[in-house]
Amino acid sequence: MTRNTLNDRTRKQRIREREERRLRQQLAKIDKMTPDQMAVLQKVAEATDSGSPLTTAQLPDWKTYREMGVLREAEGNLIVTLLGREVLDMAAEGA
Repeated sequence: MTRNTLNDRTRKQRIREREERRLRQQLAKIDKMTPDQMAVLQKVAEATDSGSPLTTAQLPDWKTYREMGVLREAEGNLIVTLLGREVLDMAAEGA
């Protein structure tokens, strides 16, 4: 049986707070997405679905999308994350 010491509880609380803060920052960045950024995300999703994903060299500012959590990089190719798919779905419903 494990024991949770006071130090362990405070450490876990700090970790939870840090994760919540990171998630709030990530959602704030997604809320600030411009229509141009949404179009680029749609383009990347279509390219991934067609079987020929875009590379990091084809999208110079891909790191901003990675910070938002909507794209990830795998072996030089850009892949839309689950969060990115949800953003696209919400944008399609709103249009």
